[in-house]
Amino acid sequence: MENKLCTVCGEVKSINNFTKIKGTNRYKYICHKCRSNKYKENPKPAIDRAKQYYLNNKEKVLISRRIRYQDNYRQVLWSSAKERAIKKGVPFDIEVDDIEIPETCPVLGIPRTSYA
Repeated sequence: MENKLCTVCGEVKSINNFTKIKGTNRYKYICHKCRSNKYKENPKPAIDRAKQYYLNNKEKVLISRRIRYQDNYRQVLWSSAKERAIKKGVPFDIEVDDIEIPETCPVLGIPRTSYA
């Protein structure tokens, strides 16, 4: 197991305590704990960066969200049902695999054209 020095706290920690940089075999200079503390102290720069990215890439972000929603539609339905059950205090014991989405509306017989 590799170790790495966190440049913020000065501790040598396991490499598992650092975030891997995408597309490389390198890791960030700051450990998870210090990174979390840094964000908690001042979340504004990260929030501003996210807002700016959204404004600059609005169409791309919306398309990505729509695709993720469609690809995970059963998971979305399951999560929503679970939240409702928790709020109402009702037992919830179904799994995502239990959800079946018909190709046509069971009441009207109209073909389903989209996930939303």
